Amino acid sequence: RDGFVRHVPTDIMDDWKYGFIKGGTPLVQMDNGNYLTLFHSTVVFEWKEMRHYFAGAMVFDRHLQPICMSRYPLVAPAMSKEPNNYLKECYVVFPAGLYRHNGKWYSSCGINDEHNRLFIMSDEMLEHNLGIRL
Repeated sequence: RDGFVRHVPTDIMDDWKYGFIKGGTPLVQMDNGNYLTLFHSTVVFEWKEMRHYFAGAMVFDRHLQPICMSRYPLVAPAMSKEPNNYLKECYVVFPAGLYRHNGKWYSSCGINDEHNRLFIMSDEMLEHNLGIRL
């Protein structure tokens, strides 16, 4: 119904080591009926004294209960030494849109509050990141 907001307590986010989970993309229904969203989180590295953003994925079941999330970032700041660093000089990443087409996932992400990037992800990449079969 319109205007309905639901807080879903969960402990699956406890293992995310990359800061507080914040906003991201709208939920997109997958072929199996579950929903996928991409989110961002932030952390301040003590040695850099600068906030860095990370992007991850989360899956919800048909009843909108979270069932799994990224084991590590899909996109990480260049200086973080985390897996999947595809961007040099990236400190801010904000996933804004998510779309599935021809077996691939497309996400538009704001980068460094300066420009937009389109990320293309296969099911295999997301499955490896999430640790489940889509």
